[in-house]
Amino acid sequence: MENQPSKHIGRKIWYGTAIGLCGLVILLCAIGMVGTWIIEQSLSDTAVALLTVVENTAGGLRQAGDRLDTGLSEVQQVTGGISSAAEQLSQNVADQGLVLTLLPEEQEQKLVAAVQKVTDTYAAIKDVLATGLEMYQTIDRLPFVSLPAPSQQSIEEISAGIAEVQSTADELRGSVQDFRSGAAAKVDMVTTAADQLTSRLQTSRDRLAKLDSDLAQLQDTAATWKETIPTLLFVAALVITLLSAYIIYTEVEVIRLYVQRWKGLGA
Repeated sequence: MENQPSKHIGRKIWYGTAIGLCGLVILLCAIGMVGTWIIEQSLSDTAVALLTVVENTAGGLRQAGDRLDTGLSEVQQVTGGISSAAEQLSQNVADQGLVLTLLPEEQEQKLVAAVQKVTDTYAAIKDVLATGLEMYQTIDRLPFVSLPAPSQQSIEEISAGIAEVQSTADELRGSVQDFRSGAAAKVDMVTTAADQLTSRLQTSRDRLAKLDSDLAQLQDTAATWKETIPTLLFVAALVITLLSAYIIYTEVEVIRLYVQRWKGLGA
């Protein structure tokens, strides 16, 4: 009987420790529940704001691409006119009056102005494309985020294509000037240069169309994630809250059990 009090003391220490740990778990769960909803709201707002920037930037790049494509289309029209004129002149290369009528200097000026417009437009959007690509790649590295960002290779191909268009346009202009100066044999060079420029213009436009398709897909993905992420975060926060509530309930039951045992020691 002498060991009974000491045995009760040991149990009381154990019961008190268990009750204290359960209380600590309840406190941590309560703090976690509140923190979960604060973090959920913050993450949701941040994600929506970030995806809005992505969506708007992609839309701006698509508009810039449209301007560049319009410029390439204008060059293509001028080149087509030169090609048609060269084809007609090939039948009568000695008629200088016909040469001046079908290939006037204004045609060259149109070509130069159209190509310069394309060059200026691309120079204006080149840095924006590079910056946008870096931003998309950074965002794409985030966990659970997958954005169909344009590849670096596609940007480089467009840049190379614009350079080729400019150099071929210069060759075409030189061929036209040589032909107009009286070098009748140059008419074939005019036709060849015009056909080559037309081909490169179409290649550049196809690459722009591919880039526009990638940007359109990026816009759609960003818009979808804008609607999905808040819902996913809300569901995740709700699940965590329910789990925390269940843990709190079980800890309260454990506390009640140990309190009853504590009281039973005195019986």
